[in-house]
Formats: sequence, C-alpha cells, structure tokens
Amino acid sequence: MLKISEIKKYSADKLVLLGLLVLSLLLARLIIASKSRILFSGPITLEYTGLSVSIPSGKGWINEKSWRKKGDSFILSSIFDPGIRKVVTSILCQYILASNNSSTNTQFDQKALNLDGKIVKTDRITNDTLTIDWVHIESQKKRFNVLFGIAKLPNNRQLNIEVRQSTGDLKSAKELFSGIVKNLKFENNPLLDSGSEIIAKIKQKGLIYYSNKIKLEKFFLIKDGKKDNLGFAVDIIVDSGDDSELNIHGASAFYTRGKTGSEQVTFFKSKNDFNEFIWKIETSGPLDNYSNEVVLKENGIITIRKLSQRAVEKNYQINAFSIPDILSEFVFFEMLANDYQEIIVDIIEADGTISPALIKKESTKTNSEQVFRVEFLNNKAASQLIYFDNQGQIWKKLFLQQDISLEMCNIEDIAREFPERADYTMLKDKILNKNAF
Repeated sequence: MLKISEIKKYSADKLVLLGLLVLSLLLARLIIASKSRILFSGPITLEYTGLSVSIPSGKGWINEKSWRKKGDSFILSSIFDPGIRKVVTSILCQYILASNNSSTNTQFDQKALNLDGKIVKTDRITNDTLTIDWVHIESQKKRFNVLFGIAKLPNNRQLNIEVRQSTGDLKSAKELFSGIVKNLKFENNPLLDSGSEIIAKIKQKGLIYYSNKIKLEKFFLIKDGKKDNLGFAVDIIVDSGDDSELNIHGASAFYTRGKTGSEQVTFFKSKNDFNEFIWKIETSGPLDNYSNEVVLKENGIITIRKLSQRAVEKNYQINAFSIPDILSEFVFFEMLANDYQEIIVDIIEADGTISPALIKKESTKTNSEQVFRVEFLNNKAASQLIYFDNQGQIWKKLFLQQDISLEMCNIEDIAREFPERADYTMLKDKILNKNAF
C-alpha cells in the first residue's frame, strides 16, 4: 500500500506533467498563430476593376476565396480562430463603388465613433501602385485595436482595409496590415475610360438628337422559355416641350401576373444633358413593396430617399461613366455609331443601386442585326443579350440565367393579353399632362 507521502508525490508529478502538456499546447498554438500571420494567399482579383488583394491564410485562418457583393460594394475577409471559440483577429477589405465624397479624416472620425474608440495614431503608407491613409483606433472598453486604412481610387471608387485584433497584440496587427498593403496591386481599367467617353457623347448630344434616331416609346411582352406570356414592360421618354429646366420626362412600367407577380412603375424628369434628374419608383409584390426617390444635382451628388414611415436617406458621388437605366439604350447606339467593341459603365437603377456593367458586341452570322452582351459585375445572374434590328431598334432582350425574354410588341398586344393593367400603356399621356409628380 502506498504511503500518503508517495501519493502526494505521485499527484504532484501528474500536475507537473499536466502543466507541461498545457504549456506545450499553448506554445504550439502560438507558433501556429505566428506562422499564420506571415502567410498570405495569392492575389485575389476583383474582376474588371484592376484591383487584387492578398489576405492572411494558413493554419488557423478562415478566409474567403473570392470577393462577394454587399450593397454597393464588394468585400473580402479573413479571420483567425485559434480554437478557443473566440475570433482574435479579423481582416476586412471593402471595394466601394461610389464613395460619399467625404474626406478621409471625416471617415476616420466616424469609424472611431462607430467603434466607441479613440484615434491614437494617423499615418500614411504607400506601395508601388497606391497610397493608403490609415489610423490606429484603440478601444479601452471593448479591449481591441483596429487599424483602418483608406485608398482613394480613380473614378470615385474607394478601398477600405480593416485589421481588428482583440488580444492586445498590436505588433501582429501592424504586420498584418503592412503585409496586405505590400501585396496590394492596382491598375486603372481602360474600359472605364471608354465608358466615360460614351457617356460624355450622350450628355453632349441630349435627347433631341436621339429622338430622331431611336424609337423612344417601346412595349415588350415578357415571355418564359416556352414562349408563354408572363407580363409586359413599357419604356417611354419624351421632351415635354415646357420651359422647365427638367423638360425631359420619362416613365416605365413592369408587370408580371400570378402568385409571384409584381408591379413597378417609375417616373423620370431630367435636364436635356441629363446632369440633373428626379426619379421616382413604386414597387409592389409578394417580395417587394416600397417607394424610392433618386435625385441627382448639378454637383454630381445623388441622394436616395426611401419613402416610408421612417424615411432613410443615402448620398454618393457619381462618376463620369454613370447613366440611369432608363437612358441606357443610348449607350448601345453610341457604341454602334463610334465602333466601340467593349466598355464598362455604371448603370444607376431606379432604386439608386449602382450596377457596374460590362457591355460588349457579340459576333453574329448576319448583318441584319446587332447583338450586345451585358454582364452585371455585381449580379452575374442578370446577364443579358440585347438584340437590335437592321434599323437600329431594340426588338428583344434575353435574360440568360432566367430563361426569360422581353420581345417587342404593340399596345394592342398588351391590352389583349393583360387587360387588367392596360392603363400602363397610357403612361405617355400621364407624364405629358404633368400628373406623374
């Protein structure tokens, strides 16, 4: 039988061994964490932007393999989880399509306010292609450090880089931030310049020029893959002839029938050069039910107001290759007239959403029609083929991923197929009678 002293010695030895085991595990985890901090992924490119970013990877790091859309931006993230059910480090890179034009210092102050922290250092770091202004924000209350950087990009784009560290290891946070900036690559995309040239031509010519070239009152039947009629669409743009600065009036309607059907009506007023406009939208259906107002002022600032019981407002600065969706047909016309094969433009949707679009000519077997492919970089499922006849008029729009098409029709076709909403075909009378606003 063991003596009490031997039992105590045996228990102490077990405690020592247990302590050594725990220490070894902690050291191993620290070694893994240390190695993980200095490993970076290969360049992760954001298509058609000229931007690529490398983010931390390796053991312990959980990261995304590609950029993903979030609102009017794209984000890329990586987190370090050492296995203690607590994320100790997080990385977030955000490519913003249209910034609100506020200064970096204003954005830094707002970031510190949002984090309930204080700015303890401001600095600047550069690499071969970009300059990044950054701040160190410290939060005593929540015990974390944040390094937040802003790179102002051409065409009112912006890249934000955020490193958040919750263990007080400021050195590792700085190494991570520095590593991301060091591996950051950017070059301007010439397709954006081509888009700017096209939009400049449209604004210079104004509506009067296009009214003699393009049919500005169009009606479409919406069909599924079986050619069954699902609904219809109406697009109208006219010169009201009044003395108002906003003399260009437009309207559109989109209607689909059935349990998942929806209705959308928009009204549009603009100056002849399209540098100022007011755009209102009403949408109703099982998935969406809202009202918006989008206003562009001469200074290039767009204001989006969600008209509800609790109004929400958002502002951003447009760039030189932005155009409202209701005027997008002019882009195709100018590409044909000036022999542009491929461009990128920002299409402003009726709800104020920015949709960067790659537009390129498709080769055809016949000279009697022209086909354009439109790929929305923030929504691949919305890719379209736009068909023009030999008179330069749109006769069909094909949504590739949804197997849905819009095919040109007459007012009588809509009235016959959808008598319950035939009043939408009379939008022209409504906007000319000044009843839309």
